Parts: sequence; structure tokens; C-alpha cells
Amino acid sequence: MVVAVMIIGILSSIAIPRLSRGGYDANAAAMRQNLAILSSAMELYSVEHAGRYPAARGDGVFPAHTEGAFLAQLTQYSDVGGATAAARSSAKRFGPYLLNGVPPLTVGDKAGSDEVKVVTGATPVAYDGASPAGWVYSDVSGEIIPNIPNGQDNAVIQQDAISADWANGKGVGKLVSQ
Repeated sequence: MVVAVMIIGILSSIAIPRLSRGGYDANAAAMRQNLAILSSAMELYSVEHAGRYPAARGDGVFPAHTEGAFLAQLTQYSDVGGATAAARSSAKRFGPYLLNGVPPLTVGDKAGSDEVKVVTGATPVAYDGASPAGWVYSDVSGEIIPNIPNGQDNAVIQQDAISADWANGKGVGKLVSQ
């Protein structure tokens, strides 16, 4: 009987860490997928809007460089200048690019947040612990990153490839377990 309990204990000490890590791996995979969705949407928007990324201009309701303009320009129809409308028209014929809104961040202390912090100009796209946003985005470069610090949850975001700049061979950022 004691031997059986010891064997069960040994097996559970092996299996439980693997099972618990599976949930994190699934969340990390979902985060990578959400990042790919956002990057693709922003790149397509840029192609159809003369090289400008969402929120670089206002949408007619929200001013430039705001989350409101970002969200409206990706979830509604727009003209080449970025002005948006809920219904398609001959002028507002582009989009929408995200049918279900901004996907939420699935890892880290901001998991569940679908908010986007928009930075512009020379402001770096970097983790902002004070912001509740799940994503940090530059309306100048189109770069978007998950708003998690490097090293959080035993993961490192490699930010050199996160930009949606597909023309230069860059793709979606990678979450690398350590």
C-alpha cells in the first residue's frame, strides 16, 4: 500500500506541472494569434489608406492618436482619409478589419484587456505598467506589442519582429518560454 501511494505521488509530481503549464502555453498561443490578427488588420488598413496606420488621423469623431480613432478605423467602414461610418458607402468603402473588436490580451497581469494604448511620434512602443491597456501601439510605425514586461510569467517578448512591416520580411512577434 505504501509503495502504491509513493508511485502515485511520483507520477503526480511529474504530471501536474506539465498540465498546469499547458494552460499557460494555450494562453501564450492565443496571444500570438491575437497579435497576428491585429498586425494583419493594421497592415491591410495601411495599404488601403495611403500608408497611414489606424489612429494616425482622426476618424471624424475621435481625434488622431487616440484609442477611439484606432478602434473606429478598424471596426467600421472608412474612406481613404480615415473618416468612419457604421454603414458602407461609395466613399467609405474600406474595412472593417476587425469584426469582433480588438482581441484581448491573454497573458500577464493585463490579461483580458482589449484596450490599446496609442503612442505617436518618437515615443517608443514599450511596456507601460501604469496603463490598463492590453496592447501598446505606434500609429507612426504600425508596431504593436502585448503590454507585458519582459520576463513576466516566464516569457520574453522578442520585439524586433512584432511590427506589421511585412514588406521588410518582418512578421509577428514571438513569445518564447524560458
